[in-house]
Amino acid sequence: MSLLQDILSQIQTIGGYGSESSPFANVTSYEDLVSFDPASIQSAMAEYTGVSSADLPQSMFLPITPGMLTAGRAKSQSPFIESKGTGFLHDLTKTMGGEEARKSYGGFAGTGASSKFKRQARDVYGAEMGDVLTTAGTTQQEGLQSIWDMINSWRESALKIAGDIE
Repeated sequence: MSLLQDILSQIQTIGGYGSESSPFANVTSYEDLVSFDPASIQSAMAEYTGVSSADLPQSMFLPITPGMLTAGRAKSQSPFIESKGTGFLHDLTKTMGGEEARKSYGGFAGTGASSKFKRQARDVYGAEMGDVLTTAGTTQQEGLQSIWDMINSWRESALKIAGDIE
């Protein structure tokens, strides 16, 4: 299961412990997460733990921000991937049409130098783009992880006050 699904499941589980009036009870999408303010988080955590809202100060519940949601979205990485890919493609095109490429096509027929040169250029481009995609995936995962950590801090804080964990 992906971390995004885990986040939604965690929220739905917390919401499910309260009545249908729980602010978390009807979360169905990632975008719904930004709708929680400290008061609604306080209410949901009070229902989840069975503790009075008065015992759970709103100040302990920081909301999920739109920026946090953006960081966890795959499409937020598109500009980074596109800019890096365009730069690498430009360099590849320059290399493939440059002096080094022309030299590789000269010489004796059947030497395979031009094919070797093309393979090497594609390998370099592929490796560079692989690094870019890895970086983009890591950045997205870190965005999702920050949301996961925040939700867990809400839960753990409320459970500590309720005396269910130390």
